[in-house]
Amino acid sequence: MTARTFTITMPMFRLHNSNDRHVHWADRARKRAEMRARARIAAQGLPPIVGRAKLTILFTFPDARNRDLDNYCCKGGIDGAVDAKVISDDRAKVLRPVTRDLAEGHSPKGYAVLTFVFSEVEE
Repeated sequence: MTARTFTITMPMFRLHNSNDRHVHWADRARKRAEMRARARIAAQGLPPIVGRAKLTILFTFPDARNRDLDNYCCKGGIDGAVDAKVISDDRAKVLRPVTRDLAEGHSPKGYAVLTFVFSEVEE
């Protein structure tokens, strides 16, 4: 059971934060599409997971500020993994649980590093 891992680096201002309530829907869609494209490219070539999978998303930020990780939308990254065929689908029957955690260290100034770790679930 080997994990499939890929990492994307996103400018902080391109991460969709659910606290940004006054952001136009089109801007949110562009942010999600950019994350999806970056994730698809980063995940290409990884062997597919057949059956159920679990996902851990590790966040690295440029500073030590306290952040609520649940506010950051990672749907584009998960969709990019589906596009790259790492997982067959992102429905709850296939992908569950999805957890978020803070990684050690700091990312480059102005950027966030997101590491997606997909693992097979024993049935």
